[in-house]
Amino acid sequence: MNLPDHDSNNKSKRDFRIAIVGSGCTALKIATLITKYAKSAEAQGLNLKITLLESTHRVGGLLQTQRHLSGLKVEHAAQGVLASRTIFLETLEELGLTPEDLIAPPKERQLQTRFLINRSKNLVALRPSLLQLWKHGLLSPIAFLRILKDLLIGNELAPDPNETLYKFFERHFGHAVAENFILPFATGIWGGGAEQLLLRHAFPRLAELEIRYGSLLRGMLASALRGKQQKNQLTGDALKHAWPQGLLSFPNGMHTLIEQFSRVLQIDSRTASSAIQLKLTTPVQSIRKTEQGTLLLNDSLEFDTVFWTATPWSSPQLKWNQKDSQREWDSLQSTPTHGLIVVNLAGPRSPATRDGFGALAPRSSDGLLGVLFVHSIYPQHVPHNSYSYRALLAGDRNPEMILWDDAKLREYSLQELRTLKLIGENESPTHVDIVRWPRAIGIADRDHDARMRALWRIQAEHPNVHFAGIYKKGVGVADALQSGKDSFEEWLSGLRPSH
Repeated sequence: MNLPDHDSNNKSKRDFRIAIVGSGCTALKIATLITKYAKSAEAQGLNLKITLLESTHRVGGLLQTQRHLSGLKVEHAAQGVLASRTIFLETLEELGLTPEDLIAPPKERQLQTRFLINRSKNLVALRPSLLQLWKHGLLSPIAFLRILKDLLIGNELAPDPNETLYKFFERHFGHAVAENFILPFATGIWGGGAEQLLLRHAFPRLAELEIRYGSLLRGMLASALRGKQQKNQLTGDALKHAWPQGLLSFPNGMHTLIEQFSRVLQIDSRTASSAIQLKLTTPVQSIRKTEQGTLLLNDSLEFDTVFWTATPWSSPQLKWNQKDSQREWDSLQSTPTHGLIVVNLAGPRSPATRDGFGALAPRSSDGLLGVLFVHSIYPQHVPHNSYSYRALLAGDRNPEMILWDDAKLREYSLQELRTLKLIGENESPTHVDIVRWPRAIGIADRDHDARMRALWRIQAEHPNVHFAGIYKKGVGVADALQSGKDSFEEWLSGLRPSH
């Protein structure tokens, strides 16, 4: 879409109306970038006017932090963001934040220890001791040989471009590694799906390393070395600050990111004087292209451009006035998804309290996906001398759990922590916070490309509609921010004055 011609001597400006559907990280990133671009647009005769349309009663999407008077902070979704994601650090700098505004997990080895839960429901520390992993049945002698083979000789490249995450690691290191490590790992990110997720969607970098180095392990070692060198050079034009490493968060919780976005964008849901108009409890139920080429939302709100950041399956009722677009949209409703439940249990520390990073559950689990030890990761989020365990439930282990009532979820989670010996048999938490996320995470399986093509075909009929969000390339905060930046740049590339 081209900008209209303007006489450089004519100082009048035309309002260019932009709707952003959703108000999570992706939406706020887009709004921030458009706001920065506004001065350039003014020089071209356009006054950019942004409206955020949010279906719920609050801004932030999945990123919410519950703050108790006791000092306990409970994350409803992401616990933190890896510092290795440059888009996150760039965004922090755009928002005027500095390393002093962040917190990172303590570096003590004991507090960094990751655990796997074995079939006997014991915690097995993932330390560099192959003997211990063998002893607990997590690795076999054959797996050791496969690891050595990959390092020294390498493997043949996969003939199937649709190789799953599970099959990729099984091909390299055997069934034990895929089953005991990769499958639990996938539950910690996507709630499961290691046998459906395509490697090229989940971790495209791994496939690139295999091709380049002929060995996954050699490629990972080379990448780690290069990353360490780049970390020391990541200053100057790239980033203004030397940022800490690890899983970064904020002293007052991850919702701080949303609050900082809101401050920079001057979003205030309590007044009508905001620089950006915010419409809460306003689900978009229809999109109609007018004869003038604009877009009419809900048959009453007219815009020149619409950014859609909500997951398609969260709006099955959306109606398009073109049959082809409606058919493509309806096809997206069959996207495979996982529902997740976060149960945070907190109370006074006791001799039973365990320190470490967290634990991931095996296939045999009947509903538990993993546990994060928040009191070790971010002691700033927990009252003094207290524990805070964050249990993740449901996913593909037990999808029906999303329908359980709070009492049943509380009892299940409490029993799991007692069985794992994370709390004593007679201990009861003083705080239990439960959050349900139905159909929260989409699975990028072998049909994911077809779903992306469906979005492209909708855009072909509606060139001034742009799609962005965690349903496209990844499920983390950094993925949401990157998707927002990509969508903004796509839009900007079409905003070129006619000559």
